[in-house]
Amino acid sequence: MSNHFHWVVKTPKGDKRNVMLAAELRANTAMTKEWIARRLRMGTRWYLIWLLARI
Repeated sequence: MSNHFHWVVKTPKGDKRNVMLAAELRANTAMTKEWIARRLRMGTRWYLIWLLARI
């Protein structure tokens, strides 16, 4: 798999690596929470918002 997100597929939705990557994406890009949640396979944007609030 040439996609650099390949390890995301194998991790739980709330995996710490996913959450940290999502936080980096939010801080340094214009990507929406919905896009990040979908791309990292983290469930809904609301679940992502909840996860980000916990870090």
